[in-house]
Amino acid sequence: MLTILGMGFEFELVADHSEIYGFLSQDEPERLPTWSIGVRCGPARLLPLEGESAEDLSFRREEFEFVSGEGCHASISGLDIPVKSWHDLAGQCISVEFEASSPIMPSDPGEFYYEAHHWHTNRNQIEFGTRSNNVFPVRWKFMAEDDEENMTEVQVEAIIPFRYFKVWFKNSSDLSIPAAVRAVSRYAEEDELGEPYEHHGHYVVIPLRSDG
Repeated sequence: MLTILGMGFEFELVADHSEIYGFLSQDEPERLPTWSIGVRCGPARLLPLEGESAEDLSFRREEFEFVSGEGCHASISGLDIPVKSWHDLAGQCISVEFEASSPIMPSDPGEFYYEAHHWHTNRNQIEFGTRSNNVFPVRWKFMAEDDEENMTEVQVEAIIPFRYFKVWFKNSSDLSIPAAVRAVSRYAEEDELGEPYEHHGHYVVIPLRSDG
């Protein structure tokens, strides 16, 4: 579930479009992977708020009809969690705060799409639970901030699969699937890895065999 706490909106998450993955740069072979989380919302429901008047509820219901139709999604990337394997994300906790930047820039590390526009994901608190195969329970709290300094608290509680590693090559001419597999095999067992493929000329994506 993704809950926008102060507004009393709760969204189910779409498991097939939610993921954890690891990122490696071939140009920095000694650097540990960074980790990313992405979730996409499905059906929504309106939660009661304590002490809410009938007038406020009516106004909130109108807003809810709009945002539930628009949907929402949230992502965070570049998480520095120093582990020896993707398995070891289990039990990890991390706090992350970002400087304000445009939430639609490709380099932005956190984004929450809601109310048909983009918010920053800031003041992040993330906990990974006990792993089952390639799936982790995740608790993620953050403050969503927009460019007009509006702010709302969001909480994600979900079961999210670890899906793949992505290896970046600065020069597309240097792209090598065997080199990418060697890099990833430092953080995953080779028999866990599926068929690699090139992506956008600068990446090799290596999925896990079990993609639940």
